[in-house]
Amino acid sequence: MRTYLTLNPITLAGKALRALSLKLTGIHTQEHATDWIQLFTDWHTQYRQFLNERTYANQWSG
Repeated sequence: MRTYLTLNPITLAGKALRALSLKLTGIHTQEHATDWIQLFTDWHTQYRQFLNERTYANQWSG
């Protein structure tokens, strides 16, 4: 996960995803895995609008 996430995320979505990713190492049973997947699904639902935001090359003026 560290390859894809920064250690110091700036956005709320990034901070929440980082906290969620740190819980991966504590998964030792199928029940824990199921619980984590539900947490991830909840995270995705909560930040869906943020995740759908895009900047396209023809919109960017940087």
